[in-house]
Amino acid sequence: MRISVETVYRRLYAAAQFGDTSYLHLRRARKRRRRQTRYGQGRRVFPGRIDIDARPQVVAARSRFEDWEADLICASKGKAALVSCNERKSRFLLLGKVEDKKAASFNASLIPRLCKIPAALRKTLTLDNGSEMAGFKELESATEMSTYFCKPYSPWQRGANENGNGLLRQYFPRGTSFHKITEEMLVEAADRLNNRPRKCLNYQTPAEVFKRV
Repeated sequence: MRISVETVYRRLYAAAQFGDTSYLHLRRARKRRRRQTRYGQGRRVFPGRIDIDARPQVVAARSRFEDWEADLICASKGKAALVSCNERKSRFLLLGKVEDKKAASFNASLIPRLCKIPAALRKTLTLDNGSEMAGFKELESATEMSTYFCKPYSPWQRGANENGNGLLRQYFPRGTSFHKITEEMLVEAADRLNNRPRKCLNYQTPAEVFKRV
């Protein structure tokens, strides 16, 4: 007899509603499945925005080390947030912090980190539709990358980054005040994730895969 992954999750979520704590052993330790419809609600369409449908097909294949995905991770309280950016093939993570969710702050954190990556290894950047992405033209100009936007309600179109953000919650769980996060804490979290073996990488680490380029 085979039991699917979905069956296991449903059993744990159901038991959690009656006080069972087995859900704490799940990767993201949630009591229930998060509703996906909240993604993209009320978000605007930016002038000049290029939809993900126009992104080169080679990006979806994860066959090269040149394509990145970025997002803003928000705390439940306060304006501070984290800027995360993952390379699609290796899952290598760049991590920063901003004191507010404005586009200027997002760019000020992400641009210097991307510019430290060799130009040959940064061709495309896939973004969400949040207001912090409104300055994408400046981002393109500074990094010489082509930006593409996911469709609303479709976070899986940034799969590497979305999964990476879930892993980051192990170090910065919900309820954490991002204002108290230091640069040393960010460096440590990024280092741990970049040196964690991944099944999708044949149990190599993102750092090992990215360094081979």
